[in-house]
Amino acid sequence: MTVRTGRGSDTTYTKYQNRRAYVWNNVSDAATLRKASGTKVYTCSYNSSRYGYKKCRA
Repeated sequence: MTVRTGRGSDTTYTKYQNRRAYVWNNVSDAATLRKASGTKVYTCSYNSSRYGYKKCRA
């Protein structure tokens, strides 16, 4: 699954948060995927501004 913070239409494998402003820190940050119940499924973090994206694999 791909989670994107920008705007778009959800598909089976891509979910959009439809945010209009930047949400990521330029140097380091983390994202946590949770079930509807709040249970943590996976956390992905990065610590470099070298790329404009981060691929995380569970």
